[in-house]
Amino acid sequence: MKFPGIPAFPRRVRSRLPPPAQSQRRTSPAAFGVDTEHHLIVTHEVINVGSDRSQLARVAKKAKAALQTDTLEAVADRGYFNGEEIVAPDQAGITVTLPKPMTSGAKSEGRFGKQDFAYR
Repeated sequence: MKFPGIPAFPRRVRSRLPPPAQSQRRTSPAAFGVDTEHHLIVTHEVINVGSDRSQLARVAKKAKAALQTDTLEAVADRGYFNGEEIVAPDQAGITVTLPKPMTSGAKSEGRFGKQDFAYR
């Protein structure tokens, strides 16, 4: 579909890295603090460890300092569920909301997990 005044996207996207560097390219986890009222990133951090599970407290505290507020409500995905990372922001006046992770071993064993059932 074409729209007047809007250029079309190229059909192919090519990497600008030479072939040997393409195989060495890795991604690093990044954590962001976002002001949801104004839709602005207030803090960010790229880390060199394989998981960002231990970043919730650090990023929440940085966001609170950047926003210069006494209280803060932080919302995160289930990947940040870590007991120590939930307690630390709470002690700093930051309310954390995040879902409990799905840790059932049933899926890895080839069985049905809790999320496969609907109770009515």
